[in-house]
Amino acid sequence: MDPIDIVFLLFILISAVSGYYAHLREKKRTRELSQVAADLGFDFFPEGYPAFAESLSDFHLFSHGHSKRLWNLLYAKSRNLAMACFDYKYTAHRPIPLKGFHTYTSAGVAEVLQQLGEPISYTQFSLISCQ
Repeated sequence: MDPIDIVFLLFILISAVSGYYAHLREKKRTRELSQVAADLGFDFFPEGYPAFAESLSDFHLFSHGHSKRLWNLLYAKSRNLAMACFDYKYTAHRPIPLKGFHTYTSAGVAEVLQQLGEPISYTQFSLISCQ
C-alpha cells in the first residue's frame, strides 16, 4: 500500500471518529438541556420552533447568512415577559481574501416583552458565545 493511501485512510478515519464524537456531545447536551428545562419549568423544543426563529429576523445576527438552524430552545413565559435560550448556527461567506464559507455557532438569550393585547416585541438579544 502506498504511503499516500495510508495517510488518506488515516485522515478519513480521524474525520469519521471526530464527527461521531461531535454527534455524541450534541446528543448529551440536548439531554442535559431537556433536564434543565424540566427543572426550571421551561418548555423545551430540541429541534427548535420555526415561528420563534422567524420572529427574531429583525436582529442583525439573524438577518444574514444561510443554512440557518435554531435548536435546543428553552422557552418560558409569564404575564408579559418571556425568556428564550437556544443554540443557533448559520453559514456565511468569508471576506474576499479568505474566499469560501464559514459556519458560525452561538448560544443566545432573547428577552421578550409583550403588552397585553399587543404583538410581541423583542427588547433584547444577547449573544452568549460564538465559535
